Amino acid sequence: MSNDERSGKIRSVTTVVPAFSFEGSAGLSCDGIWLAEIAAKAGTPTYVYSAASIRSAWHRFDRAFAGVPHAIHYALKANSTLALLRLLRELGSGADANSWGEIEVALRAGFIPEQLVFTGVGKTPDELARAVPSASDRSTRSRRANWRGSTPWRAASGRACAWPSA
Repeated sequence: MSNDERSGKIRSVTTVVPAFSFEGSAGLSCDGIWLAEIAAKAGTPTYVYSAASIRSAWHRFDRAFAGVPHAIHYALKANSTLALLRLLRELGSGADANSWGEIEVALRAGFIPEQLVFTGVGKTPDELARAVPSASDRSTRSRRANWRGSTPWRAASGRACAWPSA
């Protein structure tokens, strides 16, 4: 019996695409590309990700919420490799950034401000001043109640925040 069957919860979102395969003396491949070839061209150490596996997992996750309005945002703190972020953006993902540096990486990967969610606590006035104009309405709207009367933010910014209507 699988963990999914025991828990009675939705099926897991693990990939069903065999991304890596080992073929005896030929060696290990990822998505049909021999890792020895990648190592020869890129050098070692190098990180190899399966685009097919990522696509498969992303689509399965997205379909798990098909009956509910939703948006998927990838947390850049997990892995901010530009090629990975570009793939996720092409699939329809947004980006979850926790620092100004992560916002810059997301923008370099091609995300637009409306696709970003600025998360986390303990932001400095400088981070807020730089990030809030780049943040999506979704992010700022969800935090409106916490920030509306924020005297430190108002004092640091020199202006009152204009919050979108709920």
